[in-house]
Amino acid sequence: MLRLRLFTIVGLTAVTLTGVAHAQSLPKIRVAYTSIGIQFDPVYIMKELDLPRKYGVDAEILFVPVSSRAIQAALAGEIQFITSGGVANINANVNGATSSA
Repeated sequence: MLRLRLFTIVGLTAVTLTGVAHAQSLPKIRVAYTSIGIQFDPVYIMKELDLPRKYGVDAEILFVPVSSRAIQAALAGEIQFITSGGVANINANVNGATSSA
């Protein structure tokens, strides 16, 4: 039991120190939303409160006004996360598009 506690303390210390060392270079991601509406409130709130940075991610939050363009950008690897209407996603999938994620 003592050995498990010691291992846990050492592990948590290592993770904490690693996090401090990498605080200067946060991983960068791009997030896109395709519509201005109440269903995208979580994205707006995340952007306004700067929650990605709080949780260790440098997120560039973009508005892409056309779902099909956002899907194309995501398939090209330019956008890592996307919130969009279902029609563009379904059309891309039906036509053979596959995500690399």
